[in-house]
Amino acid sequence: MRDYNFFSEYVFSESKLRPKKLILPVLIFIVIASVVGTFFFLEWKLSEKEDLIAEQETFLNSDEVVKTKQELETLSEEVAYLTLLGEDTALFELILQLDFTVTEELTDALLESVPRNIMFTSYSIGDGDIVILGEATERADIAEFEDNLRNLDIFSNIFVPIVSYNSETEHYLFTLEIIQGGELNDE
Repeated sequence: MRDYNFFSEYVFSESKLRPKKLILPVLIFIVIASVVGTFFFLEWKLSEKEDLIAEQETFLNSDEVVKTKQELETLSEEVAYLTLLGEDTALFELILQLDFTVTEELTDALLESVPRNIMFTSYSIGDGDIVILGEATERADIAEFEDNLRNLDIFSNIFVPIVSYNSETEHYLFTLEIIQGGELNDE
């Protein structure tokens, strides 16, 4: 049986006022709105980043930057050349301080005995001995340098008493002691 309410102008049925039926559509709407909003937000951020990248590429490809890069490459080539020239000059100074008659053979032999990755940091010449302090990129370069000097037969004794690794420069530091004596090979 049904109750009739004669005192109210409107009779509402319970089925029209149920909020449980509205929860699912509202949640679906919120999820869809969140996904769409996130998509557009990310697209906007991506567009900003692409604009920034395009701006930086334009700057990097500008005439001024390209010219500066070319100047730096030229300067680095000059620095490499001057470094090699400086190493050769240090070796010539060493040759001039020796008691040997400086000949083209001696100069060529000593220059060829120094591996490419060896750099002299200092040297001293005393009574009948030479002490060379240097750096090498590989330990094998030090051994090659010592072996090359031994093969020249200019020096009677060659010792490498100290070899250490410098982790900051990533080079091997060495001390080479030479006792003068012998003759230059005529090979």
